[in-house]
Amino acid sequence: MGGGRIMRNMANIGQKNIDFVKAYIQTERLTLLAEDLGDIYPRKILYYPINGRVRVKKLRAIEQMVFKRENAYRRNLEKQPMAGDVDLF
Repeated sequence: MGGGRIMRNMANIGQKNIDFVKAYIQTERLTLLAEDLGDIYPRKILYYPINGRVRVKKLRAIEQMVFKRENAYRRNLEKQPMAGDVDLF
């Protein structure tokens, strides 16, 4: 489960995770009962080890939210005066 590409302009780490997990499942000869992979959504996984039950909730696409927060952070940094020491050598 997972492997969502939640940030279009970044490396596709989600696909690399998917490839790794599929290879691991094959190498270990595990039986895959279900999968929910890829797309643009992050997922929240709830695993109950006592009975082996798994629940998956797709979360809203967060790319726009991350973009807005990063821009707000950048604007805040631009307002702060430069501080700190510089050592020339």
